[in-house]
Amino acid sequence: MLYDDNREAEAELFRSLRAHPDILEMLAQSPWMTDCRNHAQEILDNPELFSAMLIYLRDAQLPVPAYARRLLRLGRAEWPVLDWQWLGIVLAAQLTKLPVALLARLKAAGALHNDRLTLPPPRFLNRVELLHVDKARLAATVEIHRLERENRRDGLRMAILMDKIGHVALKLDHDPQEYNAGAVFRALHLAEPRGDLALLTGQIICLPRALCYDLSGREVPGLPGYALIGGPEFSKAVVRVNAAFSTGAVRVIVGTQAFLGQGWDAPAMNSLILGTNLARFVAVNQLRGRALRIERNIPEKTSNIWHLAIVPGDTLEGEDIARLHRRFDCFARLDRNAGQIQSYFSPKGDVQQHNAITAEMARRHDTLAADWQSALHLQQRPEPRLFRETSIGSRMRRQMVPVSSLSWLGRLREMFGQGPSDQETRRSLERIARLAVEALRELGDFSALQEPRPEVHDGPAGYQISLHQTTRFEESLFHDTLRQILDPVGNPRYIIVVRSGLFLKRFQYFAVPGRFDGNRARAEIFWRNWQGIIGQGELIYTRTPVGRGELQAARLNSHARRVTHHLNWR
Repeated sequence: MLYDDNREAEAELFRSLRAHPDILEMLAQSPWMTDCRNHAQEILDNPELFSAMLIYLRDAQLPVPAYARRLLRLGRAEWPVLDWQWLGIVLAAQLTKLPVALLARLKAAGALHNDRLTLPPPRFLNRVELLHVDKARLAATVEIHRLERENRRDGLRMAILMDKIGHVALKLDHDPQEYNAGAVFRALHLAEPRGDLALLTGQIICLPRALCYDLSGREVPGLPGYALIGGPEFSKAVVRVNAAFSTGAVRVIVGTQAFLGQGWDAPAMNSLILGTNLARFVAVNQLRGRALRIERNIPEKTSNIWHLAIVPGDTLEGEDIARLHRRFDCFARLDRNAGQIQSYFSPKGDVQQHNAITAEMARRHDTLAADWQSALHLQQRPEPRLFRETSIGSRMRRQMVPVSSLSWLGRLREMFGQGPSDQETRRSLERIARLAVEALRELGDFSALQEPRPEVHDGPAGYQISLHQTTRFEESLFHDTLRQILDPVGNPRYIIVVRSGLFLKRFQYFAVPGRFDGNRARAEIFWRNWQGIIGQGELIYTRTPVGRGELQAARLNSHARRVTHHLNWR
């Protein structure tokens, strides 16, 4: 299979580059390794490269200078694994010194072009295209159409939004193989010949002959009963298609997102298939909004919105699944099994099981409105609403909970590497949330008339932090600040270092959030609140030679932290 071959080729290239004897020899003989102490200033001027060199050597199980480990605060457990990013940094720095055979290997793999190194090579970056995605997505679209036809019968009002028009697919009278508007239109007709389809794009329109009584149109090969409309009658045909969609003379419209996604309004639509590759929040939300219109004549209307994902096997993984995770981080939806409104995307089981669950949800469209109402009113709060929540996995707590915020018992557990207990974690996360509130209040970003109340509760995989009794703007500012504290350290001007341990020193690093990072006076506001609420630590300015070393140490030590945001109706 091409997908598996491509994945194995990437793994083989990575294996050939890691622990390469020529690269190991160059790194071992580098003055930064042989005389690390006397080259400390050069190292601190380029700590990322030095970190990559150490990671490469350690991956090959070769010793690294003890002074080098101390310089970047690299303990035994905090080392990042060697990946394409670190490998690319090492090779880019040594590119002119690499032997001819290795350069030829990189060139043949497509990683080296015009003296520019790209790792992983571009042919490994979008592997999903090797899965015959056009044929698979076409079959999936036809299957969804069949399912919705059976469920909604004459009440179906479906739109299928594509990226490309597909002029050629309309002209050629054969089974379509591509995935575009013309190919989908032809495939639907071939699967179930009906006279209620329409093709609506910015360049061509194809509609049933019954709707062309005063329009001039030409025949479509292999599609009897349909005509292509264009030219001066284009606008008139668009109006006619929209009117026919409302009455049911046309039940399925296939079109391009460029035409239907902007300004086109069809309140009767109750089923939408997104056959596009869009992943951006605004663009996807505009398309979904086409199906979420309220229909005055049908107050009980509900809509199904279908997102397509192609996976390499039976497991729910791959590039398309990652795109769906990014899409659904933006949208609150109803989890009908849990009876909750939230923004999590958590596919169940393998491909067949998940598709079966999805199909069953679609069949229950007649109870969807009641399920929404039940979820909206089931909560115990007197005035429930949609909250933003910061989510932290339970396995992340040892990295994200500052040791200085723990009790003496919690610190004792930490000394033996056990990590904070569930109760300690909750208390510490509440303190971090309160730190964000109080620091923002002192900065003047929170109203003095309200008393924001942070709350920590259980989530699907760990802990959820929310803020109550505040405005939407303040809630958004709070979560942005909280995320910057807990996220992997990027490039802040100030960081806070927490040291712990008696014999084996351990370091934790937290970025001073952007609202406080502009100058020393604002950073001091955050630092005072940290000391009063969290406890000990050290505020470090990262724009000095020593600070640059601490900053790179912070990046390395915090690289594995993961923070996510969700929406939840509570």
